[in-house]
Amino acid sequence: MRNLVGNLKKVDGHLAKNIHTADELETAFKAASDKAKWVDDIGYNILRKADGKVEYINRNGKVIKWTTQHPSNFPNQINSAINSGDAGRIAEGEAAQAILNQKPLESLGLERKLNGLPTAELDIITADEIVEVKVSISEAKNKFKLTNNNGTPGQIAKVKDSSIDEFVNPRGKSVVLYVKKPLPINPNTGSYYASDQAFIDDLLNTHNIQFSNSLSDLTSKLQ
Repeated sequence: MRNLVGNLKKVDGHLAKNIHTADELETAFKAASDKAKWVDDIGYNILRKADGKVEYINRNGKVIKWTTQHPSNFPNQINSAINSGDAGRIAEGEAAQAILNQKPLESLGLERKLNGLPTAELDIITADEIVEVKVSISEAKNKFKLTNNNGTPGQIAKVKDSSIDEFVNPRGKSVVLYVKKPLPINPNTGSYYASDQAFIDDLLNTHNIQFSNSLSDLTSKLQ
């Protein structure tokens, strides 16, 4: 009975957002193969529909949309990325393969949309983590930011700041930044360059984002 009451509260809480109707929820629930998972998602304002479409209502009442990916497609996606000849896709494919060897993937290079327009592409998602992949530390510092140069929310904000319209991390999953190329060493100190170390320290201390610079270290950080 306690579980039933809790589940009803999740559904009522979602309906209170006034985005989806009770009929929509009923149709989606009936089609769900894993009904416990479906109800749990509703508790995070994530509606999984019968057609594989997913709609998440964030704290600002904005609807973030994406499409589920079937796990059977991930090996082909990974092989395609690794053999693409594109440095960024290769790094993402290698990271995805290393993670898949440890645990299942939920999505790979999946785009999230807001108002019909792309708002975020999350590189690799598991049940517990979001892993963002960059080829080099310079690329990471240029692209993995809290705020973009034009003042719009950056990649960090979209997975960490639930107060913005573009927030796309409903379950508050932990975030790891993986950089493929080994960081350069300052010959004068034998350590990372100060600006690189400051970037890494800020990720962890300010945003609670872990940094990884090898596949073995990346997989060791998985929950």
